[in-house]
Amino acid sequence: MQKRRDNHCWAMHGGGVEIGETVEETAKRELLEETGLIANDLELLGVFSGEDRLYTYPNGDEVYTIGIVYVCRDFSGDLLSQTDETTELKWFNIDELPDDIFPPNKKPLKAFVDYINRTKGYRQHFKCFIRLALADYLSKFSLELKIMVLSL
Repeated sequence: MQKRRDNHCWAMHGGGVEIGETVEETAKRELLEETGLIANDLELLGVFSGEDRLYTYPNGDEVYTIGIVYVCRDFSGDLLSQTDETTELKWFNIDELPDDIFPPNKKPLKAFVDYINRTKGYRQHFKCFIRLALADYLSKFSLELKIMVLSL
């Protein structure tokens, strides 16, 4: 997860979909840019939307986010220490997640924990995840693409 510079919350990584990219290509690109990790395979975890996804950023911008969440078990690379948008990148044990989580990330994070609990025989091996959030801040709506990176 990343500790955001703007609101000091733990969150999933984010960025915009570039023209001509698929959401999967964007997820892989953003993960590499923001973490140094290379995603090889993505598995769709879920799509998240609704009134509870309204968020006001520190600069006053309000957005409704629609989250497309992926799980990635096959990745490589070395985790960066920080980026321009983050103060820290860190793996967490699934049972020891921080309290100060970016509000729009809470439901997808719960779905990820539920996913881990349903995955028989693997739960004790999952250290944490990194989520990639793609945000397109046109008008009052945004699209988030999230990627969960699992460490076995």
